[in-house]
Amino acid sequence: MKKIFTLIALAMFTGSVFADDYEYVTTSQISVNETTYYLTWGDASELTNNDTSGSWWDGATDTHSLAAGDFAVRFTWSNTRDINYSDVVAELYDSNSNYWDWTVGDASGWGSLQGNFTLVYTEDGEVADNVAPGTSNGEFQGLYEFIFVRIGSTLTAQMTVVRTADDFAGQVAVYTATTTEFTEEALTTVLTGNPYWIDDITIAEGTISTTTGISSISAEASDAAVYSLSGQKVSSSYKGVVIKNGVKVIQK
Repeated sequence: MKKIFTLIALAMFTGSVFADDYEYVTTSQISVNETTYYLTWGDASELTNNDTSGSWWDGATDTHSLAAGDFAVRFTWSNTRDINYSDVVAELYDSNSNYWDWTVGDASGWGSLQGNFTLVYTEDGEVADNVAPGTSNGEFQGLYEFIFVRIGSTLTAQMTVVRTADDFAGQVAVYTATTTEFTEEALTTVLTGNPYWIDDITIAEGTISTTTGISSISAEASDAAVYSLSGQKVSSSYKGVVIKNGVKVIQK
């Protein structure tokens, strides 16, 4: 049992420390077409925020190029200054200026690369009603992880927010948009919309594998016990973000 809980601790507490000891979530695996893919992230680097105004659509971060075919890219940032809005639009665009934009609370995004997207929203691993920006007090304050993962023509865009406002302290909200009809061409990504309000922006690319790097799982773990983000054992039918075999996974 000692090995199991060591692995769970590593999965739950990876990331940068926030002022109130909250930490960024680090997504380590996703499921695409019933196949589990493991994500290993490279070193993060700071991303320059060129937005100098609180007005929408007058600034963005530096851009980042993504090669044709499969890719994984991860952004992180903090929002402590505009706590009722997410402010950020994540964008992908190709060499012909075809694009897809997506933001928290939007079911499918918009743009000329628009596909047939589906949205799943959870709070602490439980499916919940989607929370749109501006409808609450403090639900958009927190630590943000945003990932784009493209495998074949399936694109997954996922924003995970560790909420830090007093009324929601430590709650983990996950917005996941997925399409199976996306372009496989080379793309450029950027954070736009109104990133003026966010801080400490980083970016990292990842590698995608169908095997995990975890090699020392005890016999007790081989039964694929499932735990909530708080470390409590839950049933295999539990819906949402869980810890399974030491790594974080979304069960649907």
